[in-house]
Amino acid sequence: MLNTYATTAGLAFLGAGFVAFVIALPYLIIHWRRTGTFGWGSTIILFGSIVYAFALAGYTMLPFPGDWAETCSHPMRSNLRPGGFVDDIRDALDGTSTASLRQVVAQLGLNVLLFIPLGVFVQQLVTKRWFLTVVAGAAVSLLIEVTQLTAAFGLFPCQWRVFDADDLIMNTAGAAIGALIAPVLRLLPGQPSTDRKARLTARPYTRWRSISAVLIDLLTIGFVPQFFAAVATVAARYVTGRISISDEIGMRVYFGVLLVTLAVQLVLVLARGTTVGEWVTWTSVTRVDGGRTGFWRRFLRFSTSILPAALWMTASDVRDALVAGGGVIAELVVDLAFWLVQLTAVPFAIAWVIVLFASHRTLTDVFARTRQVDARMPSAAAPSPATRAAETDGEAALSPHGSPRVSEKKHD
Repeated sequence: MLNTYATTAGLAFLGAGFVAFVIALPYLIIHWRRTGTFGWGSTIILFGSIVYAFALAGYTMLPFPGDWAETCSHPMRSNLRPGGFVDDIRDALDGTSTASLRQVVAQLGLNVLLFIPLGVFVQQLVTKRWFLTVVAGAAVSLLIEVTQLTAAFGLFPCQWRVFDADDLIMNTAGAAIGALIAPVLRLLPGQPSTDRKARLTARPYTRWRSISAVLIDLLTIGFVPQFFAAVATVAARYVTGRISISDEIGMRVYFGVLLVTLAVQLVLVLARGTTVGEWVTWTSVTRVDGGRTGFWRRFLRFSTSILPAALWMTASDVRDALVAGGGVIAELVVDLAFWLVQLTAVPFAIAWVIVLFASHRTLTDVFARTRQVDARMPSAAAPSPATRAAETDGEAALSPHGSPRVSEKKHD
């Protein structure tokens, strides 16, 4: 039994990790734009809810029978009468039950405890109304019980878990308790407010925001095309049943989505001066003197950030596509170009980190002679060195690039 629970917990964390990774990009975009900052507390709560959802599904549906024929030959007896646990307790006290009182109480308590996290997460992430949280808990419990009763709505040959109306009552009670203790989660730091005034309040621009913007851009370039390509490959393999065709379709979808992603990045950089990651993190890009960036400066930023990142991250796939069907000489030329591209990635990344931590600027900013500031700062007010010194603790600076001091008259 313990091995089964351990396996279920492991699958829950693996499944939650995959789902969390899939939703990481849209979650970061929505959360950062809604709150104006990144909250570790909110992220932890979201990941915890995903782990719980997988664990709940695992504990209520697993393990599957090893021998379906044997299981189906002994039909399950479901308890459709609410309140049957009262009889179980009385029988345990009288000694007429095969189960002890401790076992009966433990079973009831586990069913309550199982749904307390659901009440907490629903109250914290979905609705603040206690009654709606209780209804949600009852609905989820009913869905699980009906799924067990109908053998996953006919997906499996027979019922392998017992439908119990008392489970529905205990689960709903657990959700109600969870809704009552949910305010405890609000004590967890790192949960920014969605209030409009707080969202639009300028904040010091830190190195970590620059790193976050880069990570979001890398997710956009690297993960999004891979995700759609994987979905297309699986769908094509299911429809056609041929691996070669499905792989070719997946490759075409990959490069198609990649081109669309690069086009979106290019349009955003040329139109606003910022990449997708910088837009998400409320970053604005100006010249070193605080002026507005022009077309060529923006194009240079794209050419020294998004474009090389795309080349490094897709070099292997591009190599495979070019080598396919080519001769020996073509393969050698492509391999040489591939290794040259890959060899430049590590020095560039090291230089990027060194420049960032030495001068609060990215390497792209050095090339384009630009600087990153909070997008909510007044565009005409470049902070002075005194202001920067007052608002930085060595890790963050409101104006990290040593721009010229702006006169008081200009602020007026």
